Amino acid sequence: MMKTHLQLLRTGLIGILFTVLALFPVHANERVAEAEQLVASLIAELETSAANDTATEEQNKDVLNLLVDTYFDVDGITRFSVGRYWRVATDEERTEYA
Repeated sequence: MMKTHLQLLRTGLIGILFTVLALFPVHANERVAEAEQLVASLIAELETSAANDTATEEQNKDVLNLLVDTYFDVDGITRFSVGRYWRVATDEERTEYA
């Protein structure tokens, strides 16, 4: 009886594992498509900006800053690059680093 129960439990767990694994590629494909769309949008905006020959250097900097703010999680990247030291840094140190 005990052996049968363990076999059923093992079979059930294997079934659940295969079901979960079968769902991962679908989710991964959606994420890849989202990433590709994001990069395509960024490239299109960069090309549009580059085509504007009349923009001043200051205007170009403003556009690039806007694109960085729009397409990159600068705060997240900053925290990630410092790692565990971010938690112990003072507000002044965080501001200076950022």
